Amino acid sequence: MPILITGISLFIVSLIVVLYILTTINLFKRLVVQLAIQEELINKAITKRYLLFQSFYQILESHLKDDLKPREQKEISGETLTHLSIKEKEAFAKEIEEGLYQVLELLKNHDDIKQSFDVLDLIEKLHEAEDELQTAQRKYNSEVSYYNQKVVIFPSHIIANWQKYEKRLFFEVDAVKI
Repeated sequence: MPILITGISLFIVSLIVVLYILTTINLFKRLVVQLAIQEELINKAITKRYLLFQSFYQILESHLKDDLKPREQKEISGETLTHLSIKEKEAFAKEIEEGLYQVLELLKNHDDIKQSFDVLDLIEKLHEAEDELQTAQRKYNSEVSYYNQKVVIFPSHIIANWQKYEKRLFFEVDAVKI
């Protein structure tokens, strides 16, 4: 009788361990999917920010040809950004941010252009794009925080190491202040 109880106990413990392993593996897979979804939202927001920068630049170019420095044209889409690491996306978003600040600084000195319908419309769209980027950043960083906790906290870190899940980097970009 004691051997039967020991056997049943071992079976139950083994079953619990196997169920824990399976649920933890599934948790990591779901988290990776959630991170990919949030990263795609970041890609879309960065692409929107870039397209608005291009639009601002084109308007200024048509009015201030002599005052503008020539800039390198880049072809960027959400699909292009998919192949970049989160740090490369962050660097690109900061590069656009710097360009937007230069454009906005030029606009401060030209009220006639600043008050045009096209520019006012772009400024409104820029507010929306910045809100989208900040929202995407908050959601992504929240998912990364939860994921990273699971990667380092016992006992899920055992599964993370076994399945080769590593900590992820946060996405840090400031909103353009208009």
